[in-house]
Amino acid sequence: MNQPSIQQTARTLDPQHEATIRQARKAMESALSVSEADPPEHLKNDKGWMAGHALWLRTISSCQATLFLIEQGNAGPAWSTLRNAYECLFYACALWKDPSKFAKLEDNSRIQMAKQANGLLKPGVYDAMDAETRTILEARSTGGWRDGVRLEEWSIFSAAEDAGMEYEYQMVFRGSSLVGAHATERSTDAHFVEVSEGVHSFYSGPRFDNAEFQIGWVSEAIVLGLQAFKALHQLDQPHSPE
Repeated sequence: MNQPSIQQTARTLDPQHEATIRQARKAMESALSVSEADPPEHLKNDKGWMAGHALWLRTISSCQATLFLIEQGNAGPAWSTLRNAYECLFYACALWKDPSKFAKLEDNSRIQMAKQANGLLKPGVYDAMDAETRTILEARSTGGWRDGVRLEEWSIFSAAEDAGMEYEYQMVFRGSSLVGAHATERSTDAHFVEVSEGVHSFYSGPRFDNAEFQIGWVSEAIVLGLQAFKALHQLDQPHSPE
């Protein structure tokens, strides 16, 4: 039987995990330095490359946030930022492989804005709406269509497939959604602690149960992103003798 009490047991991060976090941060610093490289000449003004680069920087930012949350013992929120890091990584790498897919990214924005507009235009949802706002939302509400054809969403799974990262999608992105990024039954685990066999109490405090897994996938995101970046920019290609 569960006891409705709040336990705040002191917990600390393992020194080994502190060391791997330092290594991950160094890898991110290196990634940011490498990412200052100019794009290939034919991509210098390409919107697909620019969007991919911005999403790569978002990947790194979300990885930084994940490490900070891990250090604080905020296991649940760390899953959310890790999931976001991989979402950005999938789209970044897919755009680097095929910058023309930027049109699909633009369509995604139109689709989501249309969904939001149609939702807000439903009777009783936004009663305080003024005439100007209604006009804007009505214009946006048809954005999910082009020439009478519904736009097709470029899903996160499709982006992961395009990037050649279906394994990371299934393992990290879907796994993070299940155990912490969404309001699932599994996501409540961080707020229970077993006080005796079969008896659990509510728990509010630091948890480091999944730190090793989370840190490892932060590091892997940086490795995967750098591999894709270097391949596009041919940074690892041997130089021909002059």
